[in-house]
Amino acid sequence: LHGPGSVLYGQSSPGGLINLVTKKPTTDEIHEVEVSGGSFERKQAATDHGGRLLEDGSLSYRFVAVVRDSETMVDYIPDDRVFFAPGVAWRMGEDTTVTLSGEYSKTETMYYYGFPDVGTVNANPNGDIPRNRFLGEPDFNRWDRETKTVGLEFEHDFSDDLKFSQNFRYSAFENDYGDIYFGSYNGAQTTVTRGAYSRADRSDIAALDTRLQGNLDFGTVRNEITGGVDWQRTNFSRVQYNGTVAGLNLYAPVYGSPVTLGATPGTDSDQSSEQIGLYAQDHVKLGDHVRLLFGGRHDWTE
Repeated sequence: LHGPGSVLYGQSSPGGLINLVTKKPTTDEIHEVEVSGGSFERKQAATDHGGRLLEDGSLSYRFVAVVRDSETMVDYIPDDRVFFAPGVAWRMGEDTTVTLSGEYSKTETMYYYGFPDVGTVNANPNGDIPRNRFLGEPDFNRWDRETKTVGLEFEHDFSDDLKFSQNFRYSAFENDYGDIYFGSYNGAQTTVTRGAYSRADRSDIAALDTRLQGNLDFGTVRNEITGGVDWQRTNFSRVQYNGTVAGLNLYAPVYGSPVTLGATPGTDSDQSSEQIGLYAQDHVKLGDHVRLLFGGRHDWTE
């Protein structure tokens, strides 16, 4: 969403923001199963199902899931993932719909730093560094992320030209991170120094958005007007321990070096923020060829 279209959502950069849309429950029957495989022992299964739970379509559902087990181009780095997103919609009448949805994802991988320039883009007397070389420690490195989200959407049409909606979402996120990074070469340009750290991030976000959308026509000029208020509260904590580990020969690596972490954290922080915003937008259509978009927003944040 670029320019004025991103104003409604607040805290966006001048370049805009990315809008991710969850697959919604549907009254149309959807049944899709996918099995795929590829390089680096990649195996993945995915499914997407949707349709009516009641014959009259007043209750419908959607279920999307992905399971992946895969290695990568670099030794010891996996690309594993589990994801599923269920959703149920209740059409309470011709004009009112309530949708309950959820998402769960867990990803297991490791961060990849790349290699020194000497031995890749610049010559090294020992030759090129193998592309699959791992610079960390298999028993220490990790990047495990887990996200849980639940959402509730309420929509009511007062008429064809006036609609009310209210959306609530709560998300919880955990990130467990163990990483080893490289420094400089030794004199023979075979072994690099390394450092290590272990980090745990925790966060949760609650958000509520209430809006009114309406259409007003003045001759050939059509105004699509949106106005509303939203609220968001975010909590975030991070604890990080810095450590040391022996260097690694990039041309004849031997893994198993112990990682020594500090007794006290190098970073131990808790942050919380609360935001309330008012916004309005008018999308003006002048005949068949001219479109004008006006938007404004004001936020109060602590």
